[in-house]
Amino acid sequence: MTLGFKEISEKTKTKPEDLERIIDGMIAEGLVNARIDLKNQTVEFTESDATGQFTSNAETVQLIMALESQNQRIVQLMRKADSLDKKIKLSPEYVTIQVKKELSESKQDVSGIDADMAF
Repeated sequence: MTLGFKEISEKTKTKPEDLERIIDGMIAEGLVNARIDLKNQTVEFTESDATGQFTSNAETVQLIMALESQNQRIVQLMRKADSLDKKIKLSPEYVTIQVKKELSESKQDVSGIDADMAF
């Protein structure tokens, strides 16, 4: 699969001028198999087959992109859940219920103490 620097930059929020260095480093570390075309400002992601030859593996790249999209969605949902949790905990209704619950529990604790053992 071949992606342009602009597309990669937008999806990764990386400056286009930094992409070559970053991708070169990833290639050197063996994290990805890819070829950079500076003239066309593209990166062709490839996979090594059993013979050591590089072949394009569009399916793998598409799967990775789909997973990244799902990860971003999960992060957004977690942020929304956290925000709703905070709103609920700060709502007057929730605070009232929690205070009543704590008062009720503290009355039970006090009523359960034997008068002779209190002093």
